[in-house]
Amino acid sequence: MKIPAHPLRKILTLYVVVLILVSSGFTKINDIETAIIEKDFKTAKNLAEDFVANNPTSSDSAKAKYYLGISELGLVQYDAARTAFNQVLELNPSDSLYDKAWLGIIDSLGMEEKFEEDLAQAEKFLKERPHSEFLSVIYLKIGRANLKLSRWGNAEEYLKKLIHDFPKTFEAHTARQLLAEKRYFSIQVGSFLDQTRAIALVDELKSKGEYSYLVETQDHDGRAFYRVRVGQLKTIDEAHDMRKRLSEQGYPAHIYP
Repeated sequence: MKIPAHPLRKILTLYVVVLILVSSGFTKINDIETAIIEKDFKTAKNLAEDFVANNPTSSDSAKAKYYLGISELGLVQYDAARTAFNQVLELNPSDSLYDKAWLGIIDSLGMEEKFEEDLAQAEKFLKERPHSEFLSVIYLKIGRANLKLSRWGNAEEYLKKLIHDFPKTFEAHTARQLLAEKRYFSIQVGSFLDQTRAIALVDELKSKGEYSYLVETQDHDGRAFYRVRVGQLKTIDEAHDMRKRLSEQGYPAHIYP
């Protein structure tokens, strides 16, 4: 049966409108992703909030809120990041996005140095998501959290399990490096491909009375890196004090491991 021209125009018009709306939605999601890749977290946050305000589908809303959480992490807004990630979980997204949002919560706790909560969430994740595609990531996170809590034996257990179960992953490479470390904390103030620059920084720190030294490591591609570290500290509290002092002197100080 032939469709009259007038209704047909309406159908085609509606189809075009739907295509525009769908295309617009995807473009906005891509804009958020681009801003995050460029580490323009303020723009990414604004774009994500605008996108969610337009009442997208549940699936797109979950994606946008996940990116909102990532943006908040980049802006060092840990509570806001956890709120966004929890909203993703409530939307029952795909398994992959669900796990990424939960890992975002774990990351936020680690970045805020709430290591007991960080570890508790990571262990809960492992118990409830034993078949996750991110098992190598969660083993590394559990290992790191135990290291920060000076639970060296527990850390070693998970790092070795990671290497055994996922030997070719980037996480396994990191685990091997962590296992090679001594059982103390230090403050890393620089990492260089150029050994000369690293030695110059060591000498500068020594001239200020700091116990500084080089640690040579390799990245996943076999390139040598020269890491400048200060101190060999028994407790995380001592490490916090030293990091604060070095930061006040203008050094980009990070506790290691």
